[in-house]
Amino acid sequence: MDLSSFSVFSNDIALDTEKGIITKTYSLNVDVDISHHELKKLMDDYIFSMRQANINIPKVIDSFSDEHSITYVCEFCGRNIVEIGLTMDTFPNFKSHIKRMLEMVSLAMKNRLYFDPHPKNFVFDKNDNIYYVDFFPPYTKELKEKRLAIAKESEKKIISDNYDFFHDNFLPAHFCGDFLNINPKFEIFFSEIYNEASNLEIVSDTLEEFIAAAKSIRRTEDLRIERKIDLL
Repeated sequence: MDLSSFSVFSNDIALDTEKGIITKTYSLNVDVDISHHELKKLMDDYIFSMRQANINIPKVIDSFSDEHSITYVCEFCGRNIVEIGLTMDTFPNFKSHIKRMLEMVSLAMKNRLYFDPHPKNFVFDKNDNIYYVDFFPPYTKELKEKRLAIAKESEKKIISDNYDFFHDNFLPAHFCGDFLNINPKFEIFFSEIYNEASNLEIVSDTLEEFIAAAKSIRRTEDLRIERKIDLL
């Protein structure tokens, strides 16, 4: 399987199954006012913050940067729910997975972290332990301002909205809306995702408001992709 299909930013993803490691190489898509060395420092800080928040992430074995890219060598911790068999028919079998994914979303919210809650960013090992595997880019308010500083006027609202969707109370609806990115028919399960989020007390909206927000977030992301507007 082409693992790079699960990342917008990774230029290269190499999996060594014998050693149980995965190597990800990242580079900027836009010419923002930050070097790859500076960006790696933000990534290291972000990884530390996630560990402090008790968000389970793979062990980083090695990492380095140069003028053109950033590379992380990590322990390979498993496959996401699409890779292990999520379909319309099997969705009921993944309710416990979705609950644990939302528990990580809850931790990110409580610790005020920027977080990309796409379902493909969570993986499960052979013992069904969950890990969050996406720590690039380490979205921050500062990076948002740097990105907006070089944006066309017609792009600014789309960029600003998309950055906001990776933070705070947007996260549960963002998580839900991203199921449409996997299969638009997953909308029929939105009420079940809402119920799980409600049980965790991370949503205050009504079901109708939650579904509307999930769809709106997905539409904005799709518009950004359609217009080929990179966030970083």
